[in-house]
Amino acid sequence: MKKRRLSLWIIIVLLSFCLGLVIYSFWPFKPVNVLIFLLIFLLSLVASWFARGLWKIIPITFLCLILGYVYADFQKPQNVLPNNKIQGIVNGFRDCSRTECRCPLKANDRFVVLKMRPEQDFLCVPGNELKAQGQVQSVKYKSESLAHGIDYYLLVEKINLVDQKHGVWFGFLKILLDIKQNFSLAIGRLYGYEEAIFARGLVLGEKQDFSFDFKTNLQKSGTSHLVALSGFNISILILALFASLKFFSKKVAFVITSISILGFILMTGAPTSVVRAGLVGEFLILAEILGRQNDSGLILVWSLFLISLFSPFALAYDVSLQLSFSAFLGIVYLAPLINKQLHFLGFLGETISQTLGATLFTLPLVAYYFGQISLISLLPNVLVISVVPITTYLIMLSGIFYFIFLSLAHVLSFVAQVFLDYMLWIINFFGTISFSVIKLKLNSPIWLLAYYLVFTLFLIYWWKYIFEKEQIEHE
Repeated sequence: MKKRRLSLWIIIVLLSFCLGLVIYSFWPFKPVNVLIFLLIFLLSLVASWFARGLWKIIPITFLCLILGYVYADFQKPQNVLPNNKIQGIVNGFRDCSRTECRCPLKANDRFVVLKMRPEQDFLCVPGNELKAQGQVQSVKYKSESLAHGIDYYLLVEKINLVDQKHGVWFGFLKILLDIKQNFSLAIGRLYGYEEAIFARGLVLGEKQDFSFDFKTNLQKSGTSHLVALSGFNISILILALFASLKFFSKKVAFVITSISILGFILMTGAPTSVVRAGLVGEFLILAEILGRQNDSGLILVWSLFLISLFSPFALAYDVSLQLSFSAFLGIVYLAPLINKQLHFLGFLGETISQTLGATLFTLPLVAYYFGQISLISLLPNVLVISVVPITTYLIMLSGIFYFIFLSLAHVLSFVAQVFLDYMLWIINFFGTISFSVIKLKLNSPIWLLAYYLVFTLFLIYWWKYIFEKEQIEHE
């Protein structure tokens, strides 16, 4: 009981700090704001003398909230004046579509994304020092400037290679880029045309070759997350993979899953959203090994706190992080309750529970950011997600063995192609249903708060009911 209470106190304190970061994101620093917080803190400190139990932590909660608020102010990005001429070093991976390539450039105190023509993509190699000139484009969304640190975009008109920098970091980035390019090439040679395009989207997040009809079917069937490298997708993939390895010991399953997560991160080029989701997934699996529900919540909050320290504005503006954390919350707190009702289905019941838990927890965020929800997403997701781990495994292994043992690579790709064809059929079938999607735009974050508040109260009641029922049965 004491350990459970301590865990709850730590969760409340850490979430209070994170809440301070979020409040600052929408209510920037002013001296009067801090005075108001300090006044509330002093009042809560006085009230705590008359309080008992958990209420005594209220002053510490407000103090952590103030610390989070002040910390965000110290970490806020400085205003940078845009310049149509810039010289800097490529410090990441290009993101190409059919019409343009985006290249991340670090120039002193600026982080600029160059919008280049596809035929110029060979210049965007980590360590290359580029000199570019073009039209300045301002950042449209706060998520780009605050969560990802982008100062502005430059629509390139002229670009030249100045120098090639060398070093451990740039060498590592070049190795990752080579792995991604060679792996993409191997997929193209091992699979059919449509299957190769989908496999690249599934493992690498590449969507530039998707047809308009297929993109529409992904949206209507509610399976867009499969190729988005979103937190939702990665959370489902990690948990499903770990669940599918339970015939091993938990430690062996943890090691295999950890290696797979690392390989997945390397294959995708290690974008920030994937690294964050992989980190949270590692923590969550560790919690499952410990075998305590409250430990899962504590570890989730610790991971969120650590992410917020390094990226204070990500919690408020990074949609991928919000989806990832919400999906994990649904898997930790809602999925076990659903699985108790579906335990007779075994692994299928666990897949349905995790998918439904993650879907219900991310539903308001999807409606808020994307303005639509899929009415039939549960069924295609259950049908598809159950084969995503094995399919991803086979694609990764076939791509690796393409350079080691070609015959084995062909065997693995043949099996993977069967699963890919099955997934494509499910997506295209459900995507053609006319009533599959409804427009639902939540214009105010108040609706999000109301949804999660009601859902939290419902979960507390349900867990309390289960706990009391189990106690009566033990007696």
